[in-house]
This record gives sequence, C-alpha cells and structure tokens, in this order.
Amino acid sequence: MWVVWIGGAVLLLLTGSFAWGLVRIRRGVAQATAAARRIAPDEIPGLVAEFVAKTEAYLGTVVRLDDPEEGARTLSVLMDEPERLKPIYSRDGFWWRFALPAGAALGEYMCRHAGGRWILGEAGEPVIEIGIAGGESAITHPFAKVIEHVVSGERGEIYLYLQASLQLDRIAKAV
Repeated sequence: MWVVWIGGAVLLLLTGSFAWGLVRIRRGVAQATAAARRIAPDEIPGLVAEFVAKTEAYLGTVVRLDDPEEGARTLSVLMDEPERLKPIYSRDGFWWRFALPAGAALGEYMCRHAGGRWILGEAGEPVIEIGIAGGESAITHPFAKVIEHVVSGERGEIYLYLQASLQLDRIAKAV
C-alpha cells in the first residue's frame, strides 16, 4: 500500500513541476511580447549594439551583421542556445529580456541584407518591411520570431528565416 502512496506522491510532484514550468514559460513569453511591443524605433540601434557587444564580451562570439552568411549562421547558433543568452541580458527579474536585443539584431540583419526597414506594425510594435516584386512588401516580426523560436523552434530555423528574407523578391516573382 505504501508503494502506491509513494508512487502517487512522486507523480504529483512531477506533474506539479511540469505545470509550474509551463506557467513560467507562459509568463516569460507574455512579458517579452509586451516589452517588444513597447520598443520605440529610436531604441533599436542601442539594442543591436548591446547584443553585439555583450555577446562578444560574455560568450566570446563575434556577431558580424555586415556579413550575410556569417551573420546568419552566428545568429542562428546563438538563438538555438537561448539558455546561454538569458543570463547575459536579464534585468530586474525579466529573464526573457534577451529577446529584445536578439530580435533587434535579427531585424538589423534584414535591414542590411534584404533591403528591409523598421516600421511600426498594426499593433504599434516594431516590424521589418521588405520590398518585393510589383511594389508590394512583406512584413516580418523579428521579436516575435525570437520568442516563438525559443518556445517551439528547431535548430537552424533562424538561419533559414534569415536566408529566406534575402530571397523574398525572387520567391514573390515565382508565385
């Protein structure tokens, strides 16, 4: 009988730990999403500079946003290991703050290499607009992409995202 009680207690502890982990992830995502929506366009260069400087200082990784191939690979590798980034950028209990400088760096990459530009999206959040064929444009959300990638992304996905941003005009012409 005592085995059932112990098994039940262990199962209850595991279930509670799992549920608490989900609650923490949801809170972090909500906090990061709200903070990203409040970023003013004039804050973005500072966030990019912070990302480049702190990543090199704390991780020894040089982020070369001017190089389309190396920049995409480096950003992808860094985003695939968010646990290394979180403590570097955390402030005042805002553990997911890394999504702000990381998202700014992704957006800056698209500005430099895909002809993108920062604009305010429909909800007032900073997004990237990339011109494509026929005078149309595509909108991408680099801050949301970082958050989404951490929650459910696959390794290498950020590299593909950045490389696809370079091909949007060609893709639009083919459709």
